[in-house]
Amino acid sequence: MVDKLLLPKLSQNLLEVLNDDEYYDVTIEVGNDPYIKIFRAHIVILYYRSPYLKRILSTNKKKNNETLTHIKLPNISPEIFQIILRYIYGGKISLEECDASDIIKILGAANMLELQKYCNDLISKEPDKIFKSPNFSSIPENLLISLIQNDYLQMSEVQIWERVIKWGITQNPELPLDLTNYSKNDFKTLKNTLQQCIPFVRFYNLSSKEFTDQVLPYRKLLPKELYEDLLKTFLNLLDPNSRPKSKSRPRRNWDDQGVETVLYEQTVETAVSKEQADDLATEEPLYESVKTKTFAFNFGSPVVSSFGSSSQSHKIRNPRRSTR
Repeated sequence: MVDKLLLPKLSQNLLEVLNDDEYYDVTIEVGNDPYIKIFRAHIVILYYRSPYLKRILSTNKKKNNETLTHIKLPNISPEIFQIILRYIYGGKISLEECDASDIIKILGAANMLELQKYCNDLISKEPDKIFKSPNFSSIPENLLISLIQNDYLQMSEVQIWERVIKWGITQNPELPLDLTNYSKNDFKTLKNTLQQCIPFVRFYNLSSKEFTDQVLPYRKLLPKELYEDLLKTFLNLLDPNSRPKSKSRPRRNWDDQGVETVLYEQTVETAVSKEQADDLATEEPLYESVKTKTFAFNFGSPVVSSFGSSSQSHKIRNPRRSTR
């Protein structure tokens, strides 16, 4: 393992590389006219830090003709991309001056660039800003799944459930405002919307009262097998504030992660491993530097990522690994 005393220094060195004005080999045009900014970067860093950019830079594998590669990212604002780019290089998240709206935008852009670890760390650090943002309903399903399956999400399970329900309802504006007015088809519509999300809610971490007050009214959304098991479990509890012997892993404290070490290790492992350096030393470069041709990418279309699962299993999923 890399000496952890060296990791902060390495992170700082990589940020200095980002600010270098001499040895960059790719320019990134971010934003739309009139709000466009050109960023200078390094292909080797982008290639190994962002799976999305890796695919883009691998599309052409001809010899370098000593001109710069130019990439266009029109659907990300320069301010948001600058925050993400600093993470790509230095492995640090800095959100001191970001409001809830900014964080949602950062999360969306990071998701599109397939920076899964960045998303998970951001979710863990700022859950309230994300869940309580007025733009929360606009996040895609795979991001919501990533939110609720995160071990370090610092929210109670009943709060998570309430936000999942709210997200599902906002995806279907035709649904009645009052739950008592829901028809069979209305429940079916909401169930179909949330069918990929519900298995990641840790219902067994709820109290009996929380289950009765917040989940039972939406019982028609739950798979039959899950609902029957939950009902049996919670009806056996005499104290309304008690919780069952959990079949779901409890959420962990953010401080338990040793976040700085985790982020720095991510930087080292993805940016400077010997095996990856050897890959770049092959006879045929992994990218084409072009003089007049630019690559333009539209982030408006769906992105396939590793956040969610398409499985229809009715069991409570527990895809996370223990850090112990």
